[in-house]
Amino acid sequence: MQPGAVMLAADQRVLYVDNMFAALAGIARDRVFGAQLAKFIAEPDRDKLSAAISDCHVSPSQVEVRVKRIDGSLLSSNVTVISVTDGRCMCVFTDVAEHRRHLEADERNRKFLAILAHELRNMLGPIRTSVELLKLTSLEPQALRAVESIERQSNRILKLVEDLRAVNPKE
Repeated sequence: MQPGAVMLAADQRVLYVDNMFAALAGIARDRVFGAQLAKFIAEPDRDKLSAAISDCHVSPSQVEVRVKRIDGSLLSSNVTVISVTDGRCMCVFTDVAEHRRHLEADERNRKFLAILAHELRNMLGPIRTSVELLKLTSLEPQALRAVESIERQSNRILKLVEDLRAVNPKE
């Protein structure tokens, strides 16, 4: 997920635009240079963004606006506004829908890892119990080495499972 960046002059004219913002707006970069940023923002959101830009010289701010795409569609975007120098500011646009998709994918991965850790831990229980029972019996040296190997490897797997669980503290 790549954010788009726009550098603004004090009068909110675009001094610099990167490829990602141009892609968000669905327009060629060279058509953005020198234009007022408001041209690419939905009418109801322009004042909100303008206020954030004015306030950025006091402290960085963040606001959600809709980017008006060249095809007329609107794209919800979080905008972080940061003062740079000489009245200029940088606006960093992040596609809200794409951000949500990434968060949802992260959540699905986290849940999968938690389930995997749980299932592996459940499978290790009987293996570890069997090893303990076998160690209580008289075993041939070769069989004892095999049981010890199973014990070592199951301890290593248990350590990995615990690491997986540590990655998912919610579970």
